[in-house]
Amino acid sequence: MSLTATATGPIVKEIRKRFSGPSSPFHHIREDPSRPNITLTIRPWNRVRGEVVSLFREFIEKGQGLPRTVLFFNNFGLMGEALLLLQTVFKQFPQLEEHFALYHALRDRDRLKVLLQGMTADDGVGGVRLLFASSAFGMGVDVPGITRVWHVEAPHELDDYVQQIGRAARRPGTTAEAVLFSRTTADLEASMKGYVKNASQCRHQIIKTYFEFPGEPTAISGPCCDVCQTIEN
Repeated sequence: MSLTATATGPIVKEIRKRFSGPSSPFHHIREDPSRPNITLTIRPWNRVRGEVVSLFREFIEKGQGLPRTVLFFNNFGLMGEALLLLQTVFKQFPQLEEHFALYHALRDRDRLKVLLQGMTADDGVGGVRLLFASSAFGMGVDVPGITRVWHVEAPHELDDYVQQIGRAARRPGTTAEAVLFSRTTADLEASMKGYVKNASQCRHQIIKTYFEFPGEPTAISGPCCDVCQTIEN
């Protein structure tokens, strides 16, 4: 058995080639990779600092009641800058520190395991409400209650982005938002570059097309993505 949420056409063909044979038929079970219960939005890079500051202000206001939010960082430099800014908040409001955590591959695995165990029990308050994460917080992580996933920069590939926003809205009937702050696209793989530059097609449809999943995006109640909202207005 081979399990993944982000297998493109070429990857499926390679898996089929390696796993199937005359005595082992290949059964391919698929689900919509676009996660229509997550509103997809791209915002310009020049807004990232102001938006993060606003998030910290909301953290001060709501404390342990902050909607569980994950900020993804591609590099430790940007994560360090955000941490320095957050440390100034903790100096004034030390009670908030217990509701914040870091998740990246350089941390002790046992500590990360304890962190995940503590985050799985969620009733909307308490525990970790704000998480700074690297790509290590991706496939295989199942934490309930995440309603916001922000990317301070775009991941290199669209596969990575879909995996990471998939940490949100994992309970049936829940919704979430995924915000990506975009600057240069020079270092991005073609699929991610196309997603970031797109200004005319539903972002969920772009994801479905990339993973060769047929049909239109599943209808949802509420906003779909920033492109569709712009067209509707």
